[in-house]
Amino acid sequence: MFFRDELEDVSSDKDESSDSEEESDEEFNPELFNVGQGVNHTDDPRWLSSCSSSGVYGENCDKVCPDNCQERRCDIANGTCLGCTPGWLGTHCDEACPVGYYGLQCDSKCVGHCKDSEGCNQTSGLCDNGCDDGWTGSNCTKECTMGTYGQDCAHKCSEKCLNEIACNRTTGKCDTGCDFGYTGDLCETGCEIGNFGKGCNNQCSGHCLDKVPCNPTTGHCESGCASGYVEPFCNKTDLEPKAFSNNCDESSFIAGLSVLVIICIVLGSVCLLFIR
Repeated sequence: MFFRDELEDVSSDKDESSDSEEESDEEFNPELFNVGQGVNHTDDPRWLSSCSSSGVYGENCDKVCPDNCQERRCDIANGTCLGCTPGWLGTHCDEACPVGYYGLQCDSKCVGHCKDSEGCNQTSGLCDNGCDDGWTGSNCTKECTMGTYGQDCAHKCSEKCLNEIACNRTTGKCDTGCDFGYTGDLCETGCEIGNFGKGCNNQCSGHCLDKVPCNPTTGHCESGCASGYVEPFCNKTDLEPKAFSNNCDESSFIAGLSVLVIICIVLGSVCLLFIR
């Protein structure tokens, strides 16, 4: 009797084992869920339970999800990303944004003036190598304020541009030319001794008192002229012919001429009387 009960128990165990195998045969089949076609399987609990940690995929959970997958999450079957971090595109997020675009799904357009017209950072939109000359700000969108120029607006204009016009924000040059008395690309260089005026293109007379150089702006001899020369440029002598010399002015000349005419008339009249 005992032996018969024992055989029934063994038979019962086999039936349960058979049932278990049948259930095992019905375990989740990835092919039924369109594995490899970009479908998200990670929400299925049978997939989640197959890997002990996130960020991996594959049959043995021994493959690491691509670096640029958002939150390092990928399809547990084929490793395609469920979303990309800013700056990347593609099923495996291995394609950088096209030049001139950045951000999540590369939807944002670079707006700054990056150095040498380079594209902005594909992730942040910033200019990694700085701004083009004449621009500043984190995104290189701010133009230099008046009186400054160059990369990141770090340089000051010379303030010697003609008519006090500000220099070029990009180059620092005075597009309208230099003030009188200055020269050079940036109008920072004063005229050489002996020259003056716009562009320092005029020469001093060389006759300033004690050979002092003339004013580089006006060309005047501020200390006076050497003997024999007249101000302000000291380029003319005081011996040059004048319209009226010997300290005679025009009125004196006219008066003298009138007297001479009268004398001639009187003398003529006297001569006529004697002839008669």
